[in-house]
Amino acid sequence: MQTWKTQDLVSAGLYKDEQAVVQDAMRALLSERPQLRLELAIHRYRSEAISLAKAAALAGVSWERMREILL
Repeated sequence: MQTWKTQDLVSAGLYKDEQAVVQDAMRALLSERPQLRLELAIHRYRSEAISLAKAAALAGVSWERMREILL
């Protein structure tokens, strides 16, 4: 099984740097796994003092739905 490295994508000129690779991978992961996106938004709400509205936006749900989830 081939193991890919972030540096391979940078060396191929597909990304500017490894941080861009990781950011794109995170976007793809969270897009494909909505439950993971929701759990991450809940974590950030509880640990980083972001607003309920910001957490809802990160989770991709309405403010009202986020409030229900957190209760």
